Amino acid sequence: MTISTSRTYNPDIAAIGRMAFRRCGLLNEWQELDEAKSKVFREELDALVDALQVDGIASRSRTFEVVTLASGTRDYTLNAATLDVEGDGAFIAAGETVDSASGETPILPMTIQQWKGLTSKDTTGRPFRSYLESTADLLVVKLWPTPSSSEAAASVRFVTHRLRADNLVGSNTMDLERYWRDAIVWLMAERLAFAYSIPGSLRMELGRKGQLALEKCRGAAAPQNPTDFILGHSTPWSGR
Repeated sequence: MTISTSRTYNPDIAAIGRMAFRRCGLLNEWQELDEAKSKVFREELDALVDALQVDGIASRSRTFEVVTLASGTRDYTLNAATLDVEGDGAFIAAGETVDSASGETPILPMTIQQWKGLTSKDTTGRPFRSYLESTADLLVVKLWPTPSSSEAAASVRFVTHRLRADNLVGSNTMDLERYWRDAIVWLMAERLAFAYSIPGSLRMELGRKGQLALEKCRGAAAPQNPTDFILGHSTPWSGR
């Protein structure tokens, strides 16, 4: 018996599309997708992958995002693909290497009510609090105090959740770990069954298989690192 030594196969989006169309009975083994069906598939796939970010963000979508401070600038717009900021930020002085600084200072998040309650929003100095403002399109981090000239060119590192990459080019691969493939194929087969008016009993079975596979992927995608539990409470001197 000969076992392959290769573990690199990762089907592109076009191949995922063919599998999904076959599973819902809209394509046989001799057929290829025409451009119209390929376009439908890519658009539906992109909608599905984005929806999964709301349903449960997987571990690979967590990353670091660094902003460089400028004197007198309080607000910093995050990357357009950023969905959320997790936990504390880290202030790193100018001239330090972000990944190997000799010292970092936490920047603690605050709520909108705490931000509103700041009585001196014009204070300048080294930031130690932040408020994440959500707009229709982009996330903006507001730092307090506002960086002064002493903090110019310093960095603040955040842990962020980001959107997955687009799925609109058939020759690309999905921005997902490979074990998501089967779940995506089943879920896409269910979507295609709706789009092409496949009978309800088959749609239900496709959806059931998709949900079962999805639950397994969620378990595998959950962060395996130790979890920190933080208990906070207000005190007369905390200002919270």
